[in-house]
Amino acid sequence: MSIPFKSRNLQEIFTKLDQMLSKSDSYELHDTLSQLRSTYTTMLQYMVKGVDDPNAGKIYLDMVRQCYKTGFRALRMTHIQQQPSDKYVQFYKSSYSGPSFQTLLSNLETSRIRLDSLKSNPNERESIQNHDIQECSQQHQTNMTNLFNQVWTSDNWHSQDYETSQELLSSTVLTSYEKSFFVSAVLFSLLETFDERKLMCLFDGYSSEDTMTRMRSAVSIVLVLRQYDGCIDLFPKVSSRLSLLMDDHHFVDNIYTILMQLQYSMLTDKISAKMQNDIIPTLLNSGKFHRTNYGIEEIDDYLTQNGENPEWHKGSRDDVAQEKIQEIAELQMEGADVQMSTFIHMKNSSFFHYPCNWLLPFSTDHPDIINIKSRLGKESEITKTFMGLLNTAPFCDSDRYSFSFMIERLGSAGQEMVDKNLRGQMSDNEMKEQLKELSATRPKEVEYSRFFIHDLYRFFAAYPYRHQFSNPFSKDLPPFTPLSCTVMAPLLNDHGHLLALGEFFMRKELYTDAVQLFYALNPQEIEDHDSIWQKIGFCQQKSGDYEGALSSYTTAYSLNPESRWTLKHLASVSYHEGKYSDAEVYYDLLLNEDEDNLQYLSRKTDCQIQDGRYSDAVPLLYKLNYLDERSSEVKEKLAYCLLMTEKRDKARELYEELLSEDPVNAQYHLDLGNIHYLSGDMETAYTLYSTAYNEMEGNADRQKQFKRMFVESAKRLKPLGIDIHKYQMMYDAVVIMNSRS
Repeated sequence: MSIPFKSRNLQEIFTKLDQMLSKSDSYELHDTLSQLRSTYTTMLQYMVKGVDDPNAGKIYLDMVRQCYKTGFRALRMTHIQQQPSDKYVQFYKSSYSGPSFQTLLSNLETSRIRLDSLKSNPNERESIQNHDIQECSQQHQTNMTNLFNQVWTSDNWHSQDYETSQELLSSTVLTSYEKSFFVSAVLFSLLETFDERKLMCLFDGYSSEDTMTRMRSAVSIVLVLRQYDGCIDLFPKVSSRLSLLMDDHHFVDNIYTILMQLQYSMLTDKISAKMQNDIIPTLLNSGKFHRTNYGIEEIDDYLTQNGENPEWHKGSRDDVAQEKIQEIAELQMEGADVQMSTFIHMKNSSFFHYPCNWLLPFSTDHPDIINIKSRLGKESEITKTFMGLLNTAPFCDSDRYSFSFMIERLGSAGQEMVDKNLRGQMSDNEMKEQLKELSATRPKEVEYSRFFIHDLYRFFAAYPYRHQFSNPFSKDLPPFTPLSCTVMAPLLNDHGHLLALGEFFMRKELYTDAVQLFYALNPQEIEDHDSIWQKIGFCQQKSGDYEGALSSYTTAYSLNPESRWTLKHLASVSYHEGKYSDAEVYYDLLLNEDEDNLQYLSRKTDCQIQDGRYSDAVPLLYKLNYLDERSSEVKEKLAYCLLMTEKRDKARELYEELLSEDPVNAQYHLDLGNIHYLSGDMETAYTLYSTAYNEMEGNADRQKQFKRMFVESAKRLKPLGIDIHKYQMMYDAVVIMNSRS
């Protein structure tokens, strides 16, 4: 939630706070505002009396900070009072009278110690040990949930709470599982309302030696800084800590990576649609895959078993399928969320009724997973395969739980089928070795941050009550760049990362934002850096800013006149902007090194035609016709230019040739009719116009379409001195007389 003021003017803030607190019955907040007002009034009285207080500026900012803190607390209290059915409020009420943060931490450590002890010291009877582990695991999970809900719904922390958070993060008893989950609770709390100490806790989390905790903290820091950008600088401790981190190159690397991952998450719906509407249908239509009750399955092995030659099934569709498989692989390598479309429909189990479980790190010690292993058979090969896969698969934690519940629901036949598909031709030992090898490869920082972002995105996209929460992925918010967050301004000094981020936005067709990032590089200060101006121009051209693109390409060309890429784009944009003479000059420069290039020759003739220089275009068009004699487009342009230069007989011959190749082309009949009209042969002209009109029969808008063609034709013939009124009469004759018939 955001407070309804961004000003630093205390009088304006007091007015807004008055309005906010009118909805709250909190005596504490009303008293805080009253004291702030009184203090400020006293300061003003001393000031007008000429008393110079050297600390006045510092006190003023401190009062602004207190107002912001009061505003955030007022918003939270209003939410609690006025939205009793919201999930946040329900969990707040259940946690409010519960154990303290310190007690919950103590309970969590106790259950972790007991659970580790049970796992490392087997009981004589396995059944008793399994029962004890299950019971202890359930208690530990309850402690985890209670702590999450308490932190998530807590009011601003006191110093004791912050010290408890430091104790938790530095605990030698708790593992990555508990610490990273705790960080997620702190993030959820900060997305509800700002709290300086909780943000400091995230900075502590980033200092953790545990990679998952560190990267979840980094993602959380980015989201919180973006949400509260307008007031972060009011908190000196936060600003100081952030400044230190901004001097850490590794932190800067991580933040840029996370910004890119977060922005990529905004494309998830587009990627999911592509998976569902393009990639998967293509695979199914290729003859190489088919859909089963358990997903998509490759069928080549079955064809081979049936005695068919797999080569019979290779061809264009198979090649397309291979391209789609490669496309999926490239999307995954780049960090795209290609699993969203698969797993988003698997979030209906009771497990996902609790907000905290959407952010819970995956663990085979979770009581639900222990139950699944028990039902599958703890030592069965299927269990080992599935658990090994879940520990190593490139899925976010939320999807790993979804996959586990899906596997359980399949039943034995489905489980065996999935197990078979996972194993392929591998033996038990080969599968075991592969899983062992994968388990030895720990996820990298970039993977931990990506998985956490995917978990968050799923919550805000699929949780049934997601609309009750402030969504950091809302399309109404600015993009994930340092430019949309003032406290991230120091990141702009890293030109390497900034350029990479701009190029990422460009690749993802986010052209307007990419231009802003490229401009942030201050390209005018970078000597001979024509490539940046090329990219700026390209993005401007793609986003429809042709005037800006022309300026940028011109700058790029001045820096590097040898670039044919720049010349080509300069020519194209100049033509689009109606600067035909300039465009022709650029095409001439391109033709100097490639004199028979069909594209450049054709575009040059377009420039000449647009400038009305038909006689100049004719020789080039003859050359083009010689080089590309099958091109009807060249013949059509040549015929038109011959007509406009009063060479009607040659123009007529070309139009007749075009009609012999395409006898039902309405435009050709119209153009040939124009030649006869200009020659005074009205009867033949009328016949040809009527043929053009009737060739559109069956088209509901044929009269409108024919009129559009006729009007355009009139514009083209105007330089030849035709009588527009008589030409209009010919149009009327064609429409009226053909409509009667």
